[in-house]
Amino acid sequence: MHDWFHMETNQLRQFCTLVETSNMRRASELLGISHSGLSKSMKVLQGELGRVLFQPSGRGIVITDQGMDLYRRSAPFFKELDRLLHGSPDDPGTGVVRIGSFEVFTSYFIGHLAKAHLSGVEIEVRELLPGRLEEALALNRVDLGITYEPIPRKGIEYVRVARVKMAVFARRAVFSGKALAEIPFVVPANPLEGTPSGVRGLDAWPENDHARRVLYRVDLMNTGLALVSQGLCAIFMPEFVAHLHNLETPAAHQLEKVEIPRVSVSISRDVFLVRRESMVENEVARKIARAIREVCR
Repeated sequence: MHDWFHMETNQLRQFCTLVETSNMRRASELLGISHSGLSKSMKVLQGELGRVLFQPSGRGIVITDQGMDLYRRSAPFFKELDRLLHGSPDDPGTGVVRIGSFEVFTSYFIGHLAKAHLSGVEIEVRELLPGRLEEALALNRVDLGITYEPIPRKGIEYVRVARVKMAVFARRAVFSGKALAEIPFVVPANPLEGTPSGVRGLDAWPENDHARRVLYRVDLMNTGLALVSQGLCAIFMPEFVAHLHNLETPAAHQLEKVEIPRVSVSISRDVFLVRRESMVENEVARKIARAIREVCR
C-alpha cells in the first residue's frame, strides 16, 4: 500500500488541475509553473502510484479511467482545503482576496484598490487574459475578475460597474495632425478569440472600421508605454492609464491624446466585475466596484 501521507499533495493538486483543463500547457499556466516542470511532476506522481493516469492523444492528453477515479476522490479534498485555507469569499474579514485580470487593471488599478479600499487585506493577483479569466473563476482559482472584454461561460456572471474611455495616445506633439496611416502603433501580441464584440486584440481597437499600421507587438503594456514615451509609436488604451502614467513621468516624456483628422476612434467600453453565479455579493466586491468607478471616471 502506498504511503499517502508522504506523497506530495502538491502533485495531486496539479493533477486535478490537469484533469479540469485537459491541457498540459493551460494547466501549467494556471498553476504558475513551467510545462516541463508539470510534466516531470506528473511522471513522479504516476511512478509513486504505479498507475497510468493519462496518455498522449494528438497534441493533447486523455485521462485514463484510473486517472478519473483518482480525480473524483481527490478534487473534493482540495476544494475543502482551499475553503479552509483561504476562508470564505463571502466574509470580507477573513482569508485572501483572489483577483484575476489583465495588465490594464493589475498594473494600473490594484495599487489604488489596496491603498484606498482594502488596506491591510491580503490580496492575491493573477494575470489572466479574457477567456482564461473565466476559466480560473470556474475552477475556483480566483474569487473575482475585472474585464472589459467578457467571454461568456456557463456559471459565470458579469456585473457592469463602470465605463472606461479608450483613445489614441502618443508622446506630446510627436504625431499631432498626422493621418492614421502615418502613425505607427504598438499593440498587444496576444490575440483574443471568441469575443462577442468581435475585437481581436486586448486593446479593443475597432479593426473592422479603421486599419492601422502596426510596428510593434508586445506582451506587456509597460513595454508598449516605454516605446511610446520615446516617441516611436502611438498606443490605443484607457484614458485613466495615460493619466496615471503621466503622474509618474517627466514632462518631456508624458503622453497626450492624439486627435486624428477625419477619424474618430475614441470609444467607451463597459467594465465588468466578474464572479461565479454561486457567489453571494459581499462588501469586498462592493469595494472593488467602487474603486473601479473611481479610476474610470
